[in-house]
Amino acid sequence: MLAEIHGKISRQGRNLSDRLEDNLTGNVFGALRYLPFSKGLGHILKQTLQSNTAFLENLDDDWASYIQFWPYHAEGEIDILIHFPTCIIGIEVKLFSSLSSEDQSTDAEISRNQLSREARILHSLAPEKEKFLIFLAPDSLCKNVDAPILSTVVFEKISWEVFLQTIQAIHTEDPYTKTLLTDITQLLKRKGFERFQTMQLDSPIIQAEDYFTFQNPSVNFHIQTTPIEKENFYDFNKYL
Repeated sequence: MLAEIHGKISRQGRNLSDRLEDNLTGNVFGALRYLPFSKGLGHILKQTLQSNTAFLENLDDDWASYIQFWPYHAEGEIDILIHFPTCIIGIEVKLFSSLSSEDQSTDAEISRNQLSREARILHSLAPEKEKFLIFLAPDSLCKNVDAPILSTVVFEKISWEVFLQTIQAIHTEDPYTKTLLTDITQLLKRKGFERFQTMQLDSPIIQAEDYFTFQNPSVNFHIQTTPIEKENFYDFNKYL
């Protein structure tokens, strides 16, 4: 719905197959914004930012008014922009496509790399606040992405696979919250982001006082060989 509202999908839906990335962005984060920050997105950010999470404790649970989808900027378009009172967070989402532009420059001030430009967007929008740029993509794409980023911007990556695991790990008794999280989980599983995590085997429990004994009997193999003289050879004929 959000992707269509923001013009990412045509009225007739003819370009829907080309905009699956934007559709996924709207579906997942559109659902998350109906949840209190501490019960949804807060868990994702804690998993992603790791050591930079102290500020998360003071963020407002009622955060729906802080989020923007695909806001326009002269430098480019960040998929998700969350303008909290004390910090600003940009999220670039990928599904199948790679970065829209890349170059060989290592200068964060001039690089045309998509992530470099988005870091500059964050800096221009909130020079006085903490700034975080998050790259969200499938595992295979996350591992290989790099870009020169302004030192004023914290850059982190999270894969859709880890995103799904984090959503699944959120425990709640509230039926409304549980329903939304279940819908997001089912959607991401359908996209193929479920990782193999463990192997459950139905086997008897081994008691501490019991033990296994392995015997290794000596086995002798007697193979007789006939040495081949240098002047002799084998001739293989293939008959049709």
